[in-house]
Amino acid sequence: MDNERRDFLKKFLTLSVFTSICPHIALGELVPTEIEKKDDNILQGVYELEIEQYPDLLEDYGSVMIKVYNSKLNYYEEIYVTRVPENIKAEHFSILRNICPHEGQYVLPMHPITKTFTCSGHGSVFNVTGNYQSGPAAADLTNYQYYAWEPGDKYLKILFDFYDKTGITENEQMHIYLKNSHPNPCGDYTNIFYGTDVDSYINYEIFDLQSNSVLKSKKEYKVKGDYSEKINLQNLPNGVYILNLYMNGIRTNSLKINKSKD
Repeated sequence: MDNERRDFLKKFLTLSVFTSICPHIALGELVPTEIEKKDDNILQGVYELEIEQYPDLLEDYGSVMIKVYNSKLNYYEEIYVTRVPENIKAEHFSILRNICPHEGQYVLPMHPITKTFTCSGHGSVFNVTGNYQSGPAAADLTNYQYYAWEPGDKYLKILFDFYDKTGITENEQMHIYLKNSHPNPCGDYTNIFYGTDVDSYINYEIFDLQSNSVLKSKKEYKVKGDYSEKINLQNLPNGVYILNLYMNGIRTNSLKINKSKD
């Protein structure tokens, strides 16, 4: 990238940050409900966003970022909720995860003039509905589902998938816990803290946001107790990852790791 383009991109991204009306709003804990899908048994959470509390969402292209705490995965989901004109999209909103599908970099708030979202890392551009426009990403932003909404409705009901619950019994989930990793965000190393109240085989596996396995541990027999483990992330690029913890070969807990420090 030449200096002229780099300077232009820097000014463009700076304009996006300081002119977009997009407050960060921390919302409450989701209450998961089990919803049967075609071939999966997915544990989901439904959050009711009260539209009238966010005046920007009453106007076309009004946009806010919200953070919804997912108690099962133990982290905040960050998404953009943007009011989309009906002539652009059949539905009334686009609800997009603020993570670029290319390298896990954060996506900046919608630009007030171009009505596009831009990756903060490499400048990939997405339109107001989250569809890829240009840059190295070559994939769309994650677009969340919501229940039917009509003008005048008080709540916008947004659905979040927690995980595939197939094969996990309630009894097994109660026997193991996983706390947040520390530090997080992290550099080349982070630590996880977990414990079990029964003797069992424990291992973890780390996935990128495209569901590719990038790192996994050996299955080890652990007696009842509390444990900490240092994880080496030196071979992974900066980005956001999901760590799944397994007990006797069954996934029981997950958390998000953000590698962003050199």
